[in-house]
Amino acid sequence: MKRFLLVMLIGLLCLPFCACNQTPEETTAPPRMDTVGLCLRQQADAPEYYDALIQALKNAGFGVVIKDGKNDQSVQDQQVRGLLQMDCQVLVVEPVMVSALESVIEQAKAKNVPVLLIDREPEKAVLESYDQLYYVGCESAEAGTSQVRLLDKIPMQGDLNGDGLISYMILRGPEDHMDAQLITEGCSLALKQYETELICTVPTQWNVEAARAGCAQALAQFGRDIEVIFCNHAFLAAGAVQAVENSGWMPGLDVYILAVDTNAQLQELIDKGAVFGTVAPDMQQRVDTVVQIAKNIIEGKTPEKYTYVPFVS
Repeated sequence: MKRFLLVMLIGLLCLPFCACNQTPEETTAPPRMDTVGLCLRQQADAPEYYDALIQALKNAGFGVVIKDGKNDQSVQDQQVRGLLQMDCQVLVVEPVMVSALESVIEQAKAKNVPVLLIDREPEKAVLESYDQLYYVGCESAEAGTSQVRLLDKIPMQGDLNGDGLISYMILRGPEDHMDAQLITEGCSLALKQYETELICTVPTQWNVEAARAGCAQALAQFGRDIEVIFCNHAFLAAGAVQAVENSGWMPGLDVYILAVDTNAQLQELIDKGAVFGTVAPDMQQRVDTVVQIAKNIIEGKTPEKYTYVPFVS
């Protein structure tokens, strides 16, 4: 019995020694996961796209902290501040307002954190204001150019009254918004190859109700002089459809509506013929490109300042 107790005592005394002499592989903690702070403009606007982007980032091995800006720049500024305090390795930001990025950029600069802007194209001077600021998305001017090409698929290129002119209006988005400006300029430039007449350009906020009101006012003023309505976003096209229908016209018969970008609501309108067509980037290609550029940044590679994803119609 004494011999058994002695053996047990020796075994117990050896336990701390054995624990302290484990191999490094047994005691090393797993590597810390790189974290992406994802700031979305408004998550409810394009849930399918956002869900695909979030899942792709996770599949690439990132931890993802998601913030919904609720289409409010001041909210997004606060969210960026919070993500920087969490020590995210890179911020992926879909700006609420590309004209109000100063706070986002200055905060990131102070923390020396790279920022990847997505989907809303900034001015060149803005992108060059920080050496770790990049953009992935569509070339906004090309959106306007591609949209005009849809005219070739419309009967008589949209010249409903047969007078030899395509009479059109543009729902352009906010006057101070860079995307709205670039899409409109691209559209106007591409239209020079056609015989056209600009009836009016209507600035409006990026939402269906504002677009409906702006389009309704133009229809009341110019009536059937308008044959084609170019819309700088899917929301604006949905608002245009409502305005046209409320005026007693039939969209797709009495007037043609063309859009930029897409969402579930717009796809339904296209399927029923209310919107003739749209141009938008391929969603999977856009997601894959954002994830790849984020990986490159974290791996210490320097991407191009602008990485454009092409449009498809």
